[in-house]
Amino acid sequence: MVINNRKSILFLWLLLLASLAVFVWLNFPSPLKIQGDGVFYYAWLHSVFWDHDLDFSNQLAHFADDDYFSRKFTSENIRTGTGLTPNAYPFGLALMWLPFIFLAHILTNIFYFIRHNFFITDGYSYFYVLAVSFAGWFYGAAGLIVVWRILKKFFSERAALLSVLALWLATPWLYYQLFEPTMSHMASLFLASFWLYLLVQIWQGRRVNKLVFMAVIFLLIAVRWQNSLFVILFLPLIGRLSAPQVPVSFQDFVWPSLNSGRWKAAVKDLMILALPLGAIAWLQMSAWKIIYGQYLLVPQGYTFVRPEFHGLYTLFSSDRGLLLWSPVIVLTMVGFVWLWRKSKFWTAVVLVAFIFQWVINSSLNDLGGGDAFGGRRFIETLPFLALPLAALLDWLKKYFWLLAAVIIILIFWNLLLIQNYRWGNIPRAGEFGLIEVIGAIDYRVRDN
Repeated sequence: MVINNRKSILFLWLLLLASLAVFVWLNFPSPLKIQGDGVFYYAWLHSVFWDHDLDFSNQLAHFADDDYFSRKFTSENIRTGTGLTPNAYPFGLALMWLPFIFLAHILTNIFYFIRHNFFITDGYSYFYVLAVSFAGWFYGAAGLIVVWRILKKFFSERAALLSVLALWLATPWLYYQLFEPTMSHMASLFLASFWLYLLVQIWQGRRVNKLVFMAVIFLLIAVRWQNSLFVILFLPLIGRLSAPQVPVSFQDFVWPSLNSGRWKAAVKDLMILALPLGAIAWLQMSAWKIIYGQYLLVPQGYTFVRPEFHGLYTLFSSDRGLLLWSPVIVLTMVGFVWLWRKSKFWTAVVLVAFIFQWVINSSLNDLGGGDAFGGRRFIETLPFLALPLAALLDWLKKYFWLLAAVIIILIFWNLLLIQNYRWGNIPRAGEFGLIEVIGAIDYRVRDN
């Protein structure tokens, strides 16, 4: 069976429409509530655009009935040195939600005349909550399309299609797109995908809009500070944004080659890079100064990142270990062998992207990510890991359908885990005994 571009597009759109149908089913007539981390992300948006301040106390009080930390902060009256409610989360997701909230505000004003006591323009009513949930689904879908387009630049249609579907449906990607869309992961994944797309464009010698380039860097870090590690991947391409040229080699990753005519372009690129980095640093530190009374700090606490490395734990622990919860990633690791044969440069890029995130995730004080489905802190690495997975599928053409069968089994296993996690058969945080949990897994289909 030959999978051409038209079939790939049709199949992808059908699956995305199916996921949209699931989203609609989950969110109508009552949208999924904004809870957990989403409360603190939304507090930025609501406080700035409705209250015109950075006092989050009334936002947390609003969510206190349904959210543990909102209730804790409110009941214990937790305050910073400036007398304000702390917010340890970045403000970037609020910016990513703005277009959807703007549309929700318009719809709320229209429907206000139909049912004024339900469609209230307070930032909390039906369309606002639906908007932030839909944004999570939208960015997850957009990330899928971007990764697929990247893979098609290097690999066959069927390898690109199966790879992107495997990482979408057999990892936490699908869970956070549908069931916890107010977390930052989908917007962050989309930005990481788009960042990788821009790097590929520059590597191929194509022109990239500099304003778009700077906007992606700004939002990438503003949504999740840890994503700043991905910006390092641009360093081997310094000089090629302002002066496009032919694709670079592995040697450029180790030591970028800049002849005399490229130094001016390199200086321009560094200035372009410095603008979004300086902007995000200035805005975030200014906000910290207002909230905490100081420009530099670790808002989660200075023990949040420790000088330790628990790499095996974050990969294999029952407490959200990446390879244990998402065994499809094992195939991507095997695929590095074939990606190296195809492109040493991109093998280095993917390895650096993954290792940097692995190191920081293995140094945090909460290695499992708390209440989480799978290795959620690795979601942003999935666009990069799609490359070695596609390389494996493309190279082992004789065994493509065997690998496809394995991936389909892993997809169904992930769907089974999602449902049992939602039902409470799998602990939502911490370690657990695998034998006991496997025995408790419910294989039946339920309506909720």
